[in-house]
Amino acid sequence: MSAPQSAPNFLSLDEVLLLHAVAIDEFGGQAGVRDVGLLKSAVAQAESGAFGGYLNAYPFEMAASYGLHLAKNHPFFDGNKRVAWSAVRVFLYKNGRVVRASTDEAVRVMLQLATGEIDKAGFASWLAAHSAARGG
Repeated sequence: MSAPQSAPNFLSLDEVLLLHAVAIDEFGGQAGVRDVGLLKSAVAQAESGAFGGYLNAYPFEMAASYGLHLAKNHPFFDGNKRVAWSAVRVFLYKNGRVVRASTDEAVRVMLQLATGEIDKAGFASWLAAHSAARGG
């Protein structure tokens, strides 16, 4: 378990729903939530904890948790990987980091995550290597 230096700024369910709406508006696809339980579960995973600590290290494992669970749970009818990527980026941004990756790199890593070629730890390491302090 890892405790951050300051409290993480997690994403709310409403923020993830907004990210989905924006993705569908911008890129097309079927709007709507396929399974609200899977959506709530995916959003909650980053905050999971026990004994007063978090199960995911701050901030990259927490960000990777959003990516993994939104991509794999398929809570939306369409746009799950797009929303997963957006959630990762927004979470890191809200917590003082920006992702520095090309669109091709982002697509490749999200496909690897969704197909199981990399796991959450591998994705967290990729995020750490492809991000910088916001404003830096």
